[in-house]
Amino acid sequence: MASCQSKSKIKVDSLFYNGTVYTANSSFEVVEAFAVKNGKIIATGTNKEIRGAYEAGDENDLQKAVVYPGFIDAHSHLLGYGKVLNQVNLVGTVSFEDLLDRVTKFASTSNAEWIVGRGWNETTWESKTSPNKTKLDFLFPNTPVCLSRVDGHAVLVNQVALDLAGITEKTKIDGGKIEMMGGQLTGALVDAAADKVKGLISELTKEEIKKSFLAAQQKCLEVGLTGVTDAGLDLNELQALIELNNENKLRLRVYAMMNPTVENFNYFDSVGIINTPHLVIRSVKLYADGSLGSKGALLKRPYCDDSTTTGLLQNPWPWYEKMCSKLFEKGWQVNTHCIGDSSNAKILS
Repeated sequence: MASCQSKSKIKVDSLFYNGTVYTANSSFEVVEAFAVKNGKIIATGTNKEIRGAYEAGDENDLQKAVVYPGFIDAHSHLLGYGKVLNQVNLVGTVSFEDLLDRVTKFASTSNAEWIVGRGWNETTWESKTSPNKTKLDFLFPNTPVCLSRVDGHAVLVNQVALDLAGITEKTKIDGGKIEMMGGQLTGALVDAAADKVKGLISELTKEEIKKSFLAAQQKCLEVGLTGVTDAGLDLNELQALIELNNENKLRLRVYAMMNPTVENFNYFDSVGIINTPHLVIRSVKLYADGSLGSKGALLKRPYCDDSTTTGLLQNPWPWYEKMCSKLFEKGWQVNTHCIGDSSNAKILS
């Protein structure tokens, strides 16, 4: 009689069966089913194996659907993505006229103090010419406009924004470039010059920052991302992330890099490294140069389409040596944005 008794099944939270499940284990097995308990997959196998060994109140027939492990984005800007959801989306514009059309439509339904957008890339336009502010000045003579290039290192702004930033034909900004044509401002600004305008745009409140994080998180989860970085955050943004983590509202695993600011250093000198299941803050992002598209990446030779420049180093070289030594002593990881061959050689030397 004992031999006829069935072995009791192990209770779990959920069962998933009848699928094509890629495990990504050492042998890259493809299985049919898996069991979940306390938010973790504890077993994988055939339908018969899993349903025979485990039971759950929540059973899910995958109907042959494909299941992948969660994707991880190793370099992203989670907060930036959340902000963009409430800005003009310029990704995929096919021409400058297309850009203007999107900006105009956005402005017609927005009461914002600034018109802000991101994502344009002139190299993918039908006419690959660099944009200038002339039409923006005509369309928006009284409202400041700031449109970031897809790489985030260059912006196109109108005259109102330039006036607010105090930028004229005679302005010089270390670590930045103010584009001119025929002795006139084009409205294109690179790196530190772009930051001078961006710094004028009203900062989000902490609650607005948290809402932006959560909106971006939802979009990421919808496409299968389970882990992301946020490459470069200021103190108020990091504190918002910490609060979301403490409130158990983070469902993504977020690896956040702090910007090298005095406020960040002072705060984390007292708080220390944060290493939790959903939030890790243990690195600092340095910025060596800009991007290739906006000619801010530091090259060993001049750009083939602009022999007057080799790009920009964001800070004097001794600053990087001092910063790296300081962070090493504190046990923090250093992550450096460096695109050009020259900046890479300098940082790795």
